[in-house]
Amino acid sequence: MKFILLDLSQKAVLPETLLYTASFLKQKNLAEMQSIYRIDSYDDFEELINNLPFNLEHNSCILFWQQDWIYPGKTFLMLKIARQIKQSFPSVRLVCSGSLPTQCPDLFFNEQLFDIILRGYPWASSEWATMDKAHAPTICISSHPHHLPEDLSLSEGFKFVSNSKKMFGLQSDGNIQSTYYSSFHCDNRCPFCFNSAFYKLGGSIIKSMDTIKEEIPLLKNNYNVNMLKNEDNNIFCSLEHGRDVLNYLAATNDLKLVGNMDVMVRDLTSKNIALLHKAGVNQIFFGIESLNPETRTKLNKEFDDTDLHRAIEYGSKKGIVFVGNVLVGVANSANNPLNLKCLEDEKKLILDMLNKYPNLCLQLRIFMPLLGTPIGDKIWSETSINDNMDLETYLRLIDAIIFNKEFPQKLPLPSCYESIDVIKEAANFSTALNALNQLRKQGFEKLKGRSLYSIYIIYEKLLRTLLKLGFYKILHFNKAFFDSKVIRKLLNRFLVE
Repeated sequence: MKFILLDLSQKAVLPETLLYTASFLKQKNLAEMQSIYRIDSYDDFEELINNLPFNLEHNSCILFWQQDWIYPGKTFLMLKIARQIKQSFPSVRLVCSGSLPTQCPDLFFNEQLFDIILRGYPWASSEWATMDKAHAPTICISSHPHHLPEDLSLSEGFKFVSNSKKMFGLQSDGNIQSTYYSSFHCDNRCPFCFNSAFYKLGGSIIKSMDTIKEEIPLLKNNYNVNMLKNEDNNIFCSLEHGRDVLNYLAATNDLKLVGNMDVMVRDLTSKNIALLHKAGVNQIFFGIESLNPETRTKLNKEFDDTDLHRAIEYGSKKGIVFVGNVLVGVANSANNPLNLKCLEDEKKLILDMLNKYPNLCLQLRIFMPLLGTPIGDKIWSETSINDNMDLETYLRLIDAIIFNKEFPQKLPLPSCYESIDVIKEAANFSTALNALNQLRKQGFEKLKGRSLYSIYIIYEKLLRTLLKLGFYKILHFNKAFFDSKVIRKLLNRFLVE
């Protein structure tokens, strides 16, 4: 069998899953030939097809892998590619895998497009690679061990990469950045999280320190990686393992840690924060999800405000910035839907907390009730959603809630929201809050001495004015944006008012 392994993740992540899968297929003698490609656009796919070293028509399998659930655009791209392959090469076996197929396999099954919908990791089972096409379509379940098998080799997988330049992020200053997992998923069992679908398949996956000590030098020495972004859902998924990883990174020369390091609030002890700082971490991300302690308990986020405040204060002494996620709508239901008054109360809580801590940024996310999660399934059962909801509608719902795009008309509003207006207002607040975080970092002289809530009102007014002027794609507020004379003039005008 000839295999093409396609990575369609949104972010420039090292496709570790496919590298391990290639190693797995090699060890099991299942692959006559195989190639790994990273696909960012349909043009990439056409280039791939035009330059294949073998005939795709005979005894071939294409495996799609998408790491992220939050970017529907890449899933739409996968569907477009799959339809084209099915039309042009009907004998090719099509396998879809990744986060979304693991969460809601039935939606992919109903498309009647893929021969196999794989729940779990392709390196953990050979069933998808050996199944006869005559049994299609079918759903395969691939349970995984708690520890990554030692015989899976990142180095072996790299031998089958066809466009290696796309595996890493080349920075403007010439540095080369790579993502890296020392563990996959976490075992906290948050009932709203996409990881819920992987709990049933084996939970978290831990890499041994021997594996890590082989892989990180491989990235440094063979691919000139000098910047590393850790992608673990929780670096302290296993407390001792996390400490071992950080101690190793602290002792590793010529490798800079960049981006956020994800940590559970309960693990932000002074000892662990000191270790994170020693390893070179200067920004920590955690999921607060709610500023209400009772709500956090329902979400398996069991920490009290004292723990949180103590961690932020201690981190401030180390020069660490904290980025906290607040998830609106997640604690609501049909009996208590999120309304505009509740959202306004949430705004004030967020801004009051920001007012206390200069080294804290809070980002607001709008809760998307995911199929395959305990809370998501409950909400959709309350909403009386039709059993025949199609995949495209579900993807458009994710786009509408996460990225404030048009709401799918044929889909009922999730029961945790009172109206679409609440979702739109939350999206406006989220965008303005991003602006607030940016200006707090940069400093804006005329904002000094004002309360954060009054500053937010200014930003909100600015945002609404910009939208009226036609600035529809304001998603990131950066220094260049606020250095603009037009924006400064608007801000000054609002401040005078």
